Amino acid sequence: VRRRPPRSPLFPYTTLCRSLIVAVTQGGINYSTYYYKTLDYISITDVTPGLIKAAVFGLIIGTVACNEGFNVRGGTEGVGRSTTAAVVLASLLILLSDVYMTRILLVIFPE
Repeated sequence: VRRRPPRSPLFPYTTLCRSLIVAVTQGGINYSTYYYKTLDYISITDVTPGLIKAAVFGLIIGTVACNEGFNVRGGTEGVGRSTTAAVVLASLLILLSDVYMTRILLVIFPE
C-alpha cells in the first residue's frame, strides 16, 4: 500500500519554493521573473481558505483532545478509551466542519 505524505498548511508555500528552485536551476528562469509571474497568477484568496480551515481543524483537535483528557477516569484503560473517543469525535467534527466551511468559504472567496 502506497502512503501519501501528510499535508500541512504550509504545503502551498513549500511547493512554491520547490518550484522556484527547479525553475531557476533547471529551467534557466531568473528569480525575479519567476517571482513576479507567480504573483500575477496567485492571489491571497487562493491560499486563505486553506489556512482558515487548518486553523479551525487544529482548534477542533486541541479542544476535543483536552476535553477528553481532562475527563479521564479509570487509569490506563480509561486513557485508552478517552483517546479513542477523542479521535472519533474530532474526526466527525472535522468532517462536518469541512463541509460547512467549504460552503461558507466558497461564498466568501468565489473562484
